[in-house]
Amino acid sequence: MTSFDDGDLAWPPPQPVPSERVLSGDPHMSTVRHHQTEHAEFGRWTVTPGSFTTVRDGQDEYIYVIDGDGDLVSADGVVTRLGPGVSAVLADGWTGRWDIRTPLTKVYTLINTVKR
Repeated sequence: MTSFDDGDLAWPPPQPVPSERVLSGDPHMSTVRHHQTEHAEFGRWTVTPGSFTTVRDGQDEYIYVIDGDGDLVSADGVVTRLGPGVSAVLADGWTGRWDIRTPLTKVYTLINTVKR
């Protein structure tokens, strides 16, 4: 078993969200991968305020928000308010956007849905 204490995390320097995905602001993100296999990835992700698009293609994603505030808005207009303690599943094929108001940190699990 591997455990992680918030104080032990070595976050890499934040990188800008790719410009073709940015709708507003200047969001930057950083990812700490705790574990990765051929079929799944587990880690933490943090992002600064801004709005940007996301497409789940070939993976299901489970998220659990640790800190921050924002919305996850699906292409069909369903809004999920994000804040500490909120969890959500973005199934393979999900499209939408992140609208981040304050720096947000989540724990995530990605599961590959495409057999490799």
